[in-house]
Formats: sequence, structure tokens, C-alpha cells
Amino acid sequence: MSMTIASPAPFRPLWLGPYECQVEQRADGAWLLRSPEKLAPSPLRYTDLLVRWAAERPDTTFLAKRNGQGIWQHLTYADALRQVEHIAQALLDRNLSAERPVMVLSENSLEHALISLAAMRRCGTLCRCH
Repeated sequence: MSMTIASPAPFRPLWLGPYECQVEQRADGAWLLRSPEKLAPSPLRYTDLLVRWAAERPDTTFLAKRNGQGIWQHLTYADALRQVEHIAQALLDRNLSAERPVMVLSENSLEHALISLAAMRRCGTLCRCH
């Protein structure tokens, strides 16, 4: 049996930020690693980024997966936000709360991502994150 190995897809360069690190070894044997770089302001909610990119780049791919035939299925920021809002409302309509939470039992999938984002989108109602 012979196997053909496809050449890897080209990747664009990715900047990961500064690499500087302050290291402290404590007397108890623990090591503390700190970045001297101050954190930039961040959104209040993780899903605020989805809202931002759906407005700024609605037709850009947010998530993608290969189907059973190996063909890529793409979900844009705009489509993802629309679906997340619909799912979030459906969760709210079912009177889910911190006392009646959501549990997702699923493989890693686009659907799992969408329901997870929907639960986070209405975080104050659906989970105890504070």
C-alpha cells in the first residue's frame, strides 16, 4: 500500500507579541513568570469580540470545519452572531439560569461552539461567572 503525503498548506506569518519574561524562583520551589507588558483594555464579555467582528468584517470566516467529504464549511462572523443570538434567546425562553444551567455533551464542532457562545452571550442569566 502506498501513501501520498500532501505538502502542507502555506501559512502566513503570525506575530505572537513580546517574548520578554520576568522570572522569580520562590523559596518554596515555585516559579513565578510575569510579563512586563501591561495588558491592553479588553472587552467586558468574550462575545463582545464576535459582535465587533460581525460589524467590521461580516463576511470573513470566523469558524470552519471539514465535512465528511473533506470539503470546508465556513461560518462567517455575521452568520455566527445571528445564530448565537437565536440560540441565546432560545436558552432564555426555556428559563435556564444559574440554577437551571446548560450542559453541552458534544464533540468539538461548530454547533458546540455556537451553543457555548450563546450561553456566554447571556452570561449574567445563564451561568455564574462572577
